[in-house]
Amino acid sequence: MSKHGRNQTKKKRCVGQMILGLVLCLAVGGAGFYYFSREKAKNIQVVTTLAVAEPPLNLTHEVNKASRFEREWLPTTPLAQEMDAWITKSGMIGTALVIQEDKIILQKGYGYADVETGRKNSWDTLFQLVSVQKGYTSVLIMQLVEQGKLQMDETIEKFYPNVPYASNVTIRELLTMKSGLFRTIAPDRVMTDEEYIDFAAKNITAAPTEKWKYSAINFTLLTGILEKVTKKSYEELFREQFIEKNHLTSLTFFDDFVKSPLQAKDYAKKDGVDYAEVLPLNPVEYKAELGTGNIATNVGDLYRFYQQLIAGKMISKDMLKVLWTKPENSSYSGGAYQRSKYIYAHGNLGGFELTVFVSKDGKQAVILGINQRPNDKSSIELGKTLFSALGFNAQA
Repeated sequence: MSKHGRNQTKKKRCVGQMILGLVLCLAVGGAGFYYFSREKAKNIQVVTTLAVAEPPLNLTHEVNKASRFEREWLPTTPLAQEMDAWITKSGMIGTALVIQEDKIILQKGYGYADVETGRKNSWDTLFQLVSVQKGYTSVLIMQLVEQGKLQMDETIEKFYPNVPYASNVTIRELLTMKSGLFRTIAPDRVMTDEEYIDFAAKNITAAPTEKWKYSAINFTLLTGILEKVTKKSYEELFREQFIEKNHLTSLTFFDDFVKSPLQAKDYAKKDGVDYAEVLPLNPVEYKAELGTGNIATNVGDLYRFYQQLIAGKMISKDMLKVLWTKPENSSYSGGAYQRSKYIYAHGNLGGFELTVFVSKDGKQAVILGINQRPNDKSSIELGKTLFSALGFNAQA
């Protein structure tokens, strides 16, 4: 082969090697890019999934987080949708909260909190606790019992030496309303705590009996005992325990309630017409309910009160068992009516009405806050229907 031919062959071989090397580089680089891109895509996909995933509705580990209740929960399950239809058909004006198996399945307002301004009832609407407040007062008493500062079966004569039969009436009997004590007249002016308690102690009649009879005076006297033992006002004790310690921040005292933009107006239905009359909030009437029913809350915080109580966050579970042990010939104790698997609490004043059903494990609940209570019916039957749908044979 000539010298010129050998040179041409070398050139061709070099070009071929260069082309082969370039192909190999492209192949390796492409494979690396594909692998890197795929891994990066996998990482991006994971991050995106975590970012859009919604938190579970289960309240077991979230119950102390008020944010879980700071919104309306519209009905999405068949049961919740059926309940929503029942409530709407009933004509209820207020807010309903339903808990099923630790999950919020319904929290929704119905009708108006203030028809004049067009403000509708919602999750944050404030309703008067009325007699349901007695449950809170009971907890404050039981804290003193747990601390050894009171005894369930000690008599009240050292606190109220002039109350009839004070040497026979015990703390337990006040909590269960089996004291036989009744108020004779109501205050006719706004008073201080001390004046209300003194007025109550001086205007009592007694009918000693083993039978139960509802009388708010029992809890007025318990409120006085709280103040005498702790040297603090009822408001101080209430704020410390429930608002500051347990973060039930919607709880609102009467003077603040009447100024609150979240308050439900108190309405009366007349001749079949809703919102026919705005009922006045009489300070004399409400402030006389010291410790027995003059503080407001929203329905979410009311449920959280019971859930935290049941969880042992306010008093021990053993102490709660004592509080919720129903007495002989009665089912009332500690601000609620005791059933084997649940508690029922109720209160009304003017157009306000609260109906509460809560299972004793706290996992099921129906709470109805109402700001127009028709004269011909109450929300009790509606509450029983809703709670029965959760699997209970509900009796008020």
